[in-house]
Amino acid sequence: MLAASIAVGTAIGFGIDRAADALAPNSLAVFDRPASELEVAALARANQFGLGFGSAATETEVRHLATVDDVDVFAQLLPPDYGTPRSDVGAQVCLLAMAPDANFVSPPCVPRTVFERQGIVGHLSEMDTSGTYPPAENLRSLSIAWGPRGGADIALTAAQESAQ
Repeated sequence: MLAASIAVGTAIGFGIDRAADALAPNSLAVFDRPASELEVAALARANQFGLGFGSAATETEVRHLATVDDVDVFAQLLPPDYGTPRSDVGAQVCLLAMAPDANFVSPPCVPRTVFERQGIVGHLSEMDTSGTYPPAENLRSLSIAWGPRGGADIALTAAQESAQ
């Protein structure tokens, strides 16, 4: 009897989680609204530092997903076949992150069709852009899981100094 109650409770809990996922808004709905001033500035900064992909002239779009500490996390939507030699990739969804004196490099991207099925998971590493020497220690890393429905799950961690 106890095992049956546990099984039923587990099934109900799983069903509620699945229903909540299905009711969450489409993650790409952030691109349905016009870009804010923060997002326009982020696209310009991404182009300046070679982060992100393209420029406003190539019809890329950037939308703010969240702020964690002093780090702003963005999604970028690239037009079909931008930046890839393949002709069948189509539009792409990428992740970007920036802080006042740092950018986060190696932005992950997936084709939009993949994003719509399973979302995107990425890891970005902080790069000091303050212009000071020596560069900042204990640079951070960012792990992001976003989509295809709902908001982004973001974890920001500080790098640990290696033991000498």
